[in-house]
Amino acid sequence: MNTRRIGPRIRAGGADAEAVRAFIAEKIPEARVVGEGEPADFVMMKQEDFEEALEDAAAVAAYARTRHEEFVPIALADRLLAGESPVKVWREYRGLGLAALATAAGIGKGYLSQIENGHRQGTVDTLRKLAATLSVDLDDLTRPAPSRDAAKGA
Repeated sequence: MNTRRIGPRIRAGGADAEAVRAFIAEKIPEARVVGEGEPADFVMMKQEDFEEALEDAAAVAAYARTRHEEFVPIALADRLLAGESPVKVWREYRGLGLAALATAAGIGKGYLSQIENGHRQGTVDTLRKLAATLSVDLDDLTRPAPSRDAAKGA
């Protein structure tokens, strides 16, 4: 039995698979175009179809990475981006009063007020307690440090 193949097995893919099949037949006559369920040595498609397939794969991967994460309203994101206190924004989003959050986190109401108003930063331990109580990551309660250019007034 002769098991030698004459040319590569190529699967034509993408939205314009018919055009790819025609191209293969014209330019690579020794190739064997195979169907969807058959083994292939190569897959050939137009660049636009490939780019779309990559974009689709990236979207599927992003969904898989984030599907168990909480979705928040754009208004919350806008407030955070505008520079409002993350602790206050998340507290209000969770429907907690100042006293309720302070009690639940085991800190003083005045101390929490100072953190929310920017008069105190809060220790890492305090911010961890607040993050746990608000069911957010510690990073969600911290503001990014100003860049060097912003600090210099540039």
